[in-house]
Amino acid sequence: MDNFQIDTTQNIRIDQNIASLGNRIGAVLLDYAVLYMYFIVVMMFSGLLYSDSPDPGMFKTTMIIAIIPVIFYHLLFEYYMNGQTPGKKILKIQVVKTDGSSAGFIEYLIRWLFRIIDMPFFGIVGILTFLINEKGQRLGDIVAGTTVVKLESTHKSKHVFINIDDDYVPTFPHVTLFSDDDMAKIKELYIKARRSKDWNLLSRLRDKIKDKLDIETDLSDIEFVKTIIKDYYYYYYNENETSFIK
Repeated sequence: MDNFQIDTTQNIRIDQNIASLGNRIGAVLLDYAVLYMYFIVVMMFSGLLYSDSPDPGMFKTTMIIAIIPVIFYHLLFEYYMNGQTPGKKILKIQVVKTDGSSAGFIEYLIRWLFRIIDMPFFGIVGILTFLINEKGQRLGDIVAGTTVVKLESTHKSKHVFINIDDDYVPTFPHVTLFSDDDMAKIKELYIKARRSKDWNLLSRLRDKIKDKLDIETDLSDIEFVKTIIKDYYYYYYNENETSFIK
């Protein structure tokens, strides 16, 4: 199980490269190593703090406060690091929604809550669910509508992987002025606008793109932004054969 394909609401095919079970277990072990080092630092600090005047009550309070970051470790890191923990970042994997867009706080919260079910007994529930699921999901992922993908690819994008037809002809070469993060945000807003039928958002997105690239077009808002996205990934796929705008 290396990847799965979906068709988003804007009719762009996304090829999600699933993180392997080994990658995910490795990320968990690295995160445990981070937590272990954190505990060592806390214990050393507490030992120095209360060595001269031991106070069991204060020491207990300190330990309770110190354990709070451990409890919320995965939730906080995934939320503030865009779907990554230190372990995931080292192994270059990331939590995303199964429609290819970035996950939000609610998705991270659901995944975190379901760790209670997925992780006990050496993560047996999560592992078994992962092995029988075609999208590389543990139980928490299924409920949250997320999966974990590999960021390494022949494609430069660290957010999504889009297949372009071999005979596709790009329309706007100026798209290479955008950064990878710019295009990821454009795609995320496009998906949001199409899903919620927010045509005003789509119109404003079109205007911002046109201002950035200084271009004019007769394409509709939907077709214009969709073409911009496809053009961008076309040039990345053909980066060895294409002269980029400097």
